[in-house]
Amino acid sequence: MSYSGTVHCSFCGARGHNRLGCPERRKEALKDPDGYVGRVWHREQAQRKERVANRVCSYCKKPGHNRRGCKLLKEDRSLIERRQSEYRQHFLEVTSSAGLHAGSLVRVLEPGSQNVDKGFLALVTGINWQHVDFLLADTDLSYGWRARERPLMSLRVVSTFGYTDDDNYWNSEPKFNDVKFLQADMIKPVVPELFLEGVDFNRPGFELVSPSKAPTTPVPSDIDFLTQDLDSAFNLRPGSRANDYEKQRTALFGQQWRMIRPDEHSAAVELRQS
Repeated sequence: MSYSGTVHCSFCGARGHNRLGCPERRKEALKDPDGYVGRVWHREQAQRKERVANRVCSYCKKPGHNRRGCKLLKEDRSLIERRQSEYRQHFLEVTSSAGLHAGSLVRVLEPGSQNVDKGFLALVTGINWQHVDFLLADTDLSYGWRARERPLMSLRVVSTFGYTDDDNYWNSEPKFNDVKFLQADMIKPVVPELFLEGVDFNRPGFELVSPSKAPTTPVPSDIDFLTQDLDSAFNLRPGSRANDYEKQRTALFGQQWRMIRPDEHSAAVELRQS
């Protein structure tokens, strides 16, 4: 590659490819397989085929291809993307129907406080789509604090109530216009249709003081369909430092597969319980 970043072929002198992908070199090798260029080229092709045959996919663990060419990964990704699109639309419709979207006024209790007369009033400023995914409806979030505390909606504080000078730093009174969030375990009691039936977070929610009558806005088309939680649940985009476990397909008995591959999920659960 030259200093300008353009690939330069050392065989034919053209730009845009190297000697391994050179069409002129391939043409000469096929024309004269017994010549020097032909022998070297055919040896390279044989070595490449051997490497491909011995290659094992980090996702499905089957030989003959890598992660980039894995058909199972592409199929899983397509099914997950479709389910995610459906759930985000459902999330928007349910919250909009309840009057809970940008412009809504909510009354929020101080987190961890047993005092029902201590908290703040805030305006909803929007949905945090990067945290909204179908794991909220397809999996039991009761046992994971990270899942329960997902900041699904953003707020701006407009007033407070019940705070005193005796409150410590951790329970200090928020300031006007401070950014706060409606977390998953706060929203669940108000709009339970968004979550897995029967899941109880055992945390006081919030009160919708003044529902917004603003028209429904569509789900942004430029938002990544994969959230950080989906990445973790399905191992679709492992990082450069990911180990083998973090690269391979997650077990089908996991709840995250419940609506993605229902038949295979049910069979995997039965097999695990037998």
